[in-house]
Amino acid sequence: MILLALVVVLALQSLRTLFPLLFVFGEDVDYYLAAGIGVASFAAPVLAWPLHRVLGPRSAAPIGVSALVVVRLALQFLHPIPLWLAIAGTATGLVALSLVQAAFRRSGATGGRLFVQGIFLGLALDTAIRGAFLTWDVPWQEGIAAVAVTVVVAVATLGAAWMMLPRASTEARTGPSVWRTAALGPFLMLQLLFLQSPSFVASSSGYSLEGGLTVVLVADAAALGAAWWVSGRSVPTPVGFVGGLILAAIAYVFTQVVGPIIPLLLLVAQVLAAGLLTLAMGESGRLAAWRIAAGWAVGGVALALLLAGYQIHYEVPLPFPNTFLPPAAGLLLSFGAFGRHEQPAPEPLRGIAPLVLVPLLLLVVPLALVLDRPDRSVVASAAPSLRIVSYNIHQGLNPDGQVDPEATARTIEALDPDVVMLQEVGRGWPIHVFMDTGEWLSRRLRMPFVYQRAADPQFGNAIMTRLPVVEHDAGFLPFGEGPQRRSYVRARIDIGQGRRITLIDVHLQHQKDNRATREAQIDELLDVWDGEQRTVIAGDMNTQPDEPNFALFLDAGLLSVQDEAGLGHLPTATEEVVGGDRVDYVFVTRDVSFSGVAVPYSFASDHLPIAVTASLGPV
Repeated sequence: MILLALVVVLALQSLRTLFPLLFVFGEDVDYYLAAGIGVASFAAPVLAWPLHRVLGPRSAAPIGVSALVVVRLALQFLHPIPLWLAIAGTATGLVALSLVQAAFRRSGATGGRLFVQGIFLGLALDTAIRGAFLTWDVPWQEGIAAVAVTVVVAVATLGAAWMMLPRASTEARTGPSVWRTAALGPFLMLQLLFLQSPSFVASSSGYSLEGGLTVVLVADAAALGAAWWVSGRSVPTPVGFVGGLILAAIAYVFTQVVGPIIPLLLLVAQVLAAGLLTLAMGESGRLAAWRIAAGWAVGGVALALLLAGYQIHYEVPLPFPNTFLPPAAGLLLSFGAFGRHEQPAPEPLRGIAPLVLVPLLLLVVPLALVLDRPDRSVVASAAPSLRIVSYNIHQGLNPDGQVDPEATARTIEALDPDVVMLQEVGRGWPIHVFMDTGEWLSRRLRMPFVYQRAADPQFGNAIMTRLPVVEHDAGFLPFGEGPQRRSYVRARIDIGQGRRITLIDVHLQHQKDNRATREAQIDELLDVWDGEQRTVIAGDMNTQPDEPNFALFLDAGLLSVQDEAGLGHLPTATEEVVGGDRVDYVFVTRDVSFSGVAVPYSFASDHLPIAVTASLGPV
């Protein structure tokens, strides 16, 4: 069980590296081709069967785990991470998991129960590690702490594999069928997107990152208890199906609702997911190793299609809403629980108690984060002006698809801002390895922030500042032809001496040929502004200076600080990515004086920041 938990950690760390690299590949080449590469990578477990035949049942699993350890170490030390290595990490991770599952089944009737418990222990450990690094996944980091964690887990995994796996008998006696094993794909989709995501909990509920991490770990403890309770009892098929319906309904709610109810729903969903997976893994029957390989391959393809479909919809819309995909995962997981199940002797309570304690002991991580929380207190301003930076941060991805929020933070720090208006703030999206960029930057820059979701709760806009925010609000813009929902966030800042300035941060529709939608969004934005004086409107407008959409701002009486400063010739996006486009702007009302306009080059994002010093006259 310990070995499986460690393999889960290494496999998930490896496969998560694939998402941002494939996203950038899709942006640069073709989204459908990127999705095809992803599906092929996740189908790799089909190779487990020939490996099992060639290497033998005693050696296949240890060698597969060893290959995963080698690739995972390569991901840690070979930077920038190349796409081919991320593909190899995904493939070896899934192959190793399928081989280890086959070894688990050799333990007989209790193998399915032990397998599910090992999966949840691994999920909890993986979540705690990511939480300790504020959700910045360790393969992308070069610091001593990240390297040390990786080496310790890798060495422990390697040692456990060669000490434990060769002792298993040569033949698996019982196990789930292909379609039951395939239920692991939908199960992992829900885990990655929601149930193991502190970023999702924080962005959707308004909790801090520490609070989100606490919720997830407590839910993992409850899931281990649910797996223990289900494994020794007869659960009629209709009960499992009803559980699947409830899980599907909650998964849909996750895509629609924000608020303090999210943690409670996540706890219920995780308990249901644990019970359904335990039922799926608990069938007794004659098992050939090829069935486990085939089941993992089918499940891997399902996982890739569900996650890729959920994400790609925001660029290349599906013929149906992507909000249908998480509920579909819940239903597919419940289908795996249909039919006859093994009934091993119920595990004594004293046997499950230490396992339930593991996620609870891992609560030391959010506690440490609370104790180490940086000072993000609001301070009053004594300066006659304030430095404003508007920046589309591309979710912390550089143009090569490397996850590097530290480069984003350094770029912002160099401009010494009082206020940062951010677009494309990822708070758990798959293409950004499920990282909470908003919370990470807030802690790193020591700035509180206000956030507004856009496409979904895990992607939106944010305003960060240590100056007093008197009030703030937000809203959605017309959807038009999509494919993403867009939003704005507004904050009124007290800059001292009785002076206040209004900041409106926005990101408009991005597809170039959809000017009508952008026009409708600009009209709505100008209505929200309503001519209020002492206002700054900034963001990624996705329009060029020679297009009619740009003129709408000027016709409303706003000034473009970049053009007024004689810097209109400078692009605001890196030439390597989008041909040097100028799509980002800072507009001010005529009663706002400005100076020090700058558009410095940085490779931290595919956009460049715009910085300006704004001043207000006496009240």
